[in-house]
Amino acid sequence: MKQFFSLLSLLSLAAAWPTQRQVENNTLPSAYTLTAYDPSNSLYNGLKVQISGGWNLFASSNPSYCPFTGAEASNCPNGTEGVVTGNLYPSSLVPGGQDFYVRNNGQVQITVQHSHAIPPDAYPIYQGWYWTALPTPSGYESNLPGCPGASNASFYDCGPPSGFWNFRVQNQANETVGGLRACPSEFSEDGMSVYAVTPHFNATGCTELAGLGTRNYTGTTPAVWAYY
Repeated sequence: MKQFFSLLSLLSLAAAWPTQRQVENNTLPSAYTLTAYDPSNSLYNGLKVQISGGWNLFASSNPSYCPFTGAEASNCPNGTEGVVTGNLYPSSLVPGGQDFYVRNNGQVQITVQHSHAIPPDAYPIYQGWYWTALPTPSGYESNLPGCPGASNASFYDCGPPSGFWNFRVQNQANETVGGLRACPSEFSEDGMSVYAVTPHFNATGCTELAGLGTRNYTGTTPAVWAYY
């Protein structure tokens, strides 16, 4: 997207919200989708995260791969949303599963089918990520402030998230570095991708996000045979 809205950072506010253990009956769903989360930014707030190479924004559906054809095509899950389980694991049927990782420059990537290899300087999915719960929907907005809603349903999910993920790591000087950004995508001329801020992050033309919202997924899992 060529147009960017100014963003008032909510990181200090997010830090003050309750943690998962402090919010009764509001825990990380077992299977969920991700959206950009930032109530101060009507362009990005509620924007779906789709999985194709990286975590992509402004994509109406999620591409996937399945090797079965013909009579066996019914063995292919038909999910169209990027779905994750547990602590950010892709919901895919491929033997051995797949993993996310953060490249040295901050771009989020997914391992190829049948391989869990990641670059030696990358951050595995269990490193740097943390989840914060949000208040339960009772007494909370039924729709996110500023979210475009049903008129853009293929791009946005405006229901209140159960919480949000964010990212932080230490640099060589043991200083905390982190946050999430929406940056121009290397996969699409008009698209944006989610980047984690690492010590070597240097992308330009980015918009700061308060996090990635988590929303309960009620469809069939695994959602796809494999993401690519």
